[in-house]
Amino acid sequence: MRTSEKNDMMARTVYNDPVEGSEVSVALYGLAKELSQFTVVNQHGWMPPFRHSLWGIYPQCSGECTVRPRGGMAIEVSRVSLAMKKPAPELWVLAHRGASQEAPANTRPAFDLALQQGADVLETDVHVTRDGEMVVCHDPVVDAVSDGMGAIAQCSLSELKRLDFGYRFTPDEGVSYPFRGKRVEILTLTELLTLYPQTIINVDLKPRSGVSVRKFLSILDACDAWSRVVVASFHQSNLHRVRLAHPAIVTSASTNEVARFLVAYYANIRPRQWPFQVLQVPVRTGKIRIVSARLVERARQQGLPVDVWTVDDEESMRALYQLGVRGLVTNRPLLASRVRKEFLDRHIREDFRGNVAP
Repeated sequence: MRTSEKNDMMARTVYNDPVEGSEVSVALYGLAKELSQFTVVNQHGWMPPFRHSLWGIYPQCSGECTVRPRGGMAIEVSRVSLAMKKPAPELWVLAHRGASQEAPANTRPAFDLALQQGADVLETDVHVTRDGEMVVCHDPVVDAVSDGMGAIAQCSLSELKRLDFGYRFTPDEGVSYPFRGKRVEILTLTELLTLYPQTIINVDLKPRSGVSVRKFLSILDACDAWSRVVVASFHQSNLHRVRLAHPAIVTSASTNEVARFLVAYYANIRPRQWPFQVLQVPVRTGKIRIVSARLVERARQQGLPVDVWTVDDEESMRALYQLGVRGLVTNRPLLASRVRKEFLDRHIREDFRGNVAP
């Protein structure tokens, strides 16, 4: 297919426009991959700039406009009737161990399904085998997620690969086990990063000890994954070693660092710089509520997005997006994606007003 033909077909596909040059309603949300392939030639009007970044989502826009192919991979967009009064918020859906309510957690079926359902980020956990391989699993033992038993640290990778990691999963409290015998294997970290080369991976280094930071960083290097991995851990020592070895890597706050941030917040102290780049926190811990609109705003003022875990009910999702959090860590990425779309649609209706002069 010639480039001009591909451009014409893409323009019609993207805008659901069967006739070149006709007026169409444009909604950019959810069309990032298609639109990022075009150069926008804009001679007669105005349109929000397209942003291509793994660390955010595209601004959403709706309104009447004209779209015309201009040759090559360029399109002309004109007569846009709505403008942004402020940028659409950047909202993430972080799939907690994949779509783990619908497929075996931390496995390829769960990760594939999560991305199909609209997740932006795959959240996962890493343990180390007896022979030093990094594998993706939440618990330090395999009893609850496979047909085997024992600690990951006491098994070799080849031994783990022989186990059925779909064996225990049941979506209906034991009535059925749809993934048994489907050859669902444990994934290595290398396999995970290779399978999803364009996806942000949020990696929780689980073990308190035994994690080889040099090995971990060598895997990121081999997979060219420096810019698309967020490193998390409950253990300060793991994060400290990662940051020392590679200061540019993105890390979330440890439990102790979250506590220090909260103390600074309540004491109205503003440190010059934190060692982490994102706050990933629960809504509350015990009787103490952590996430509030004021805390989210204070974090934003210091350049720290807030991701909240683990959120699976619709009402909480809606309330947290309203508070201004950046991301929801969830076992239900399909629901979170729908809530996000509804939130952004409402944002457009409230914040996009009036005509824009050419």
